[in-house]
Order: sequence, then C-alpha cells, then structure tokens
Amino acid sequence: MDFRCHNELTLFHFRPPPPSWPPRGLHRQPFQCPTHPQDPLPSLPEGWKLQRHVSSQEFNPKSFRNFVEHVVDAELNHRLIPILAAAAANKTVLDLQDILQRLAFDNISEIAFRYDPACLLPSQPQSKLAEAFESSVRIICGRFSATHPLIWKIKRVLNVGSEKELRIAVNDVREFAKRIIKEKKQELNSKSSLESADLLSRFLNSGHLDENFITDILISFILAGRDTTSAALIWFFWLVSKNQM
Repeated sequence: MDFRCHNELTLFHFRPPPPSWPPRGLHRQPFQCPTHPQDPLPSLPEGWKLQRHVSSQEFNPKSFRNFVEHVVDAELNHRLIPILAAAAANKTVLDLQDILQRLAFDNISEIAFRYDPACLLPSQPQSKLAEAFESSVRIICGRFSATHPLIWKIKRVLNVGSEKELRIAVNDVREFAKRIIKEKKQELNSKSSLESADLLSRFLNSGHLDENFITDILISFILAGRDTTSAALIWFFWLVSKNQM
C-alpha cells in the first residue's frame, strides 16, 4: 500500500517565515481566533486563562481518560484499521493525511460533544461541520499572507469575499455547538446529572452553564486537537516508511 500526503502543506511547518512577516514580540500582528473572529487572542487573556483552568480540571478524572480511550479504540478498530486493511488488500493509494484528519475530527468531536460526524466511514462522506472548521482555519491563516492587514479588514467591514465566507463558517460552527449544548441542557433538566462522560456533559454537570463560555471551550478543544493530532501521525507514518526495518 502506498502513502500519499500533501507535502506542500505538511512541509509548511518547517519552512522559515518570509522576510515580510512581522518579527516576534509585542509588535507582531495578533492572531484572530475562529471562536472570536472579531477579537485577537491577546485581548482576551483572562478569558483564556479561565478556559484553561476549567478545562484542566475536567481532563484529570480517570473516568474521562477511560472515555477517551474507549472512543479512540472504537475509531481505530471499527474504522481506521478496516480502511487501511482494504487499501492494502486492493493495493490502492490512500491520501493518508486526509484519512488521519478524518480520524482526528471524529475522535475529537466524540470526546467534546458525544457527537459522531462519521467522517471516516468507508464512503468518506463530507461533514458540514468539518468543512466549516476547515474554512475558518484556512481563511484566518490566510490573513497573514495578505499584502496588508487593511485588505482583509476592509473585506470584514463590507462583509465580502473571504471574510463573508469566514463569517458564515464561524456562524455554522457556533450554531451547531449551541444546538448540542441546548439539547444537553434539556437532558440535564430532566435528570439530576448527565450520564455521558464527554467533555460537554462534564462541564454541565460541574455547573458551568454559560452557553458562550462552554461553546468557546469546546471549539478551542476541537481546534487544538484536530490538526495537531493528524500532523503528528502523518509524520510518524512518513518516518516509518523511510526507516523500514
């Protein structure tokens, strides 16, 4: 079985920044967060500190770690391994980077929301939620390649072009998250506590009921885990393929 990945994308992380990039430090352009597309991260230090503090408390219990292990184990055995085995048997070429991104998104969505987007089914369907995440990250990162920050800021004010696409994508992500949160809250109102061990249920059971706060944490969690996990795995497989025993 052959492995194929988007080298021009993965190798990007190892290229030195172009001379036009602002220097590191206080004067560089602040990064725009998909969960708060209008506000740069440096302007929200207290909010992000609180998010990290609350999240770290929910990650520690053994029950949550067991839940994560169960989710990952099921995704590997019922989806990833059968796809790889079928590709090996049929001697077909896989876009391994796409496969691993689907794996990571399925896992992270299940852990965060107890929602299965089923991106890694044999038919490899397109998930609207995954596409919205991808569009958001792509457009926001693309702001750095703009000739001048004023260009994308004007687009944002006029709500045209890529900034209009970004606003739609971010709205889709946040509306989906809020719908899941509302459903979980309704379930919590009918019971003393939620039985599921996913991250959202843990937050609600702990008394964190602010909808926007929970939405920000969950979206940040998905953003942090999706591309980092798939990037690490694709490089692992690349190193294995180049250093065969």
